[in-house]
Formats: sequence, structure tokens, C-alpha cells
Amino acid sequence: FPVTIVPGSRSRFWLLLLASLLTSFGFASFGYLLNEWTDITSDAQAGKVNKLAHFTQLQRGGLMLAVILIGGLPWLILPSDKLSFQLILLELSLFIVYSLQPLRLKNFWGISNVLDAAYAYVVPIYLAKHTFSLYFQGSLSTHSDLLLFSLLFCLGLRNILIHQINDLHHDRYIGHFTLL
Repeated sequence: FPVTIVPGSRSRFWLLLLASLLTSFGFASFGYLLNEWTDITSDAQAGKVNKLAHFTQLQRGGLMLAVILIGGLPWLILPSDKLSFQLILLELSLFIVYSLQPLRLKNFWGISNVLDAAYAYVVPIYLAKHTFSLYFQGSLSTHSDLLLFSLLFCLGLRNILIHQINDLHHDRYIGHFTLL
């Protein structure tokens, strides 16, 4: 994005960039851990390795709390508004409907792909762009947003399709047909 940093604000900019990276890591880790936790039984049935299977409930809960703090605490200093928190809620909601019963939409080809592309790329990048737009007081360009988010969505679809191709054998073994 073509922006100029106001003189004297470089240290604040780098602090916000670090906070942005931490919150991104926290949200991504939350989504990964939630999905891994809810897949323990089906992964065991399919003969897949699940990184949380040998953790106790307390250890899993501790990991979840840690990543929630890593994802949430940066918002004490990151610029935010109502839209910021709506995007955060959307991101968390996408993780939840993707992984948890009764919906567990990860088991439905098509919708799972759209959700994955949205929570992995589109929503986080839009939140980051919005956050830094607030910092730069709206001076970030918005005319290329449709192209950017369309490309991110396509990238997300590509990555989840590759993941589904790699899991095809294991998924069919337990009766999940996430890829036609």
C-alpha cells in the first residue's frame, strides 16, 4: 500500500506491526487448535496423526487460553472501531461453525472451502488493512480492495483444495466426503 509514515511515529508503527503479527498468530492458532481438538476422534478413526490427541483436557484448555490471550491482548493498543470488532467476531464465528457441532461445516464440500478461504485469508487481511487504515487515518487506498480480496479468496480455495486432496484417503476411510 502506498503510505507515508508521519515523522516521529516510526516506533509506534513498528509496535503496531508487531501487535498485528501477534494477533494474527493468536487467531490462526485458535482456529488451528479448535479444529485439531474437534478432530481427535475422527483423526483416530482415520489413522491420522492429531497433535492434540495426547494432551490432557487441561493442557488443551491452557493452550487455548494462551492463544486467546496472544490474539486478544494486542487489541489493547491496536487502533480499532466497531468494524474491527465485527471482523474479529466474524473470524471467531467462522472458526466455530467450521469446527464445532451441531453445524461442523467442515464436513460439507463447497461450504467448507468458502469458510476456509474466508477465515484463512479474506477476513484477516481485511482486518489488518482496516486496522492500519485507522492508524494512517484512512489514507490507505481502497480502490483495489475487490481485486485484492478476490485474489485472496482464490488463494484460500486453492490451499484448502490441496489440503483436501492430501486428506482424501483418510477422509473416505471414515465416511467424510469433503472433496467430490
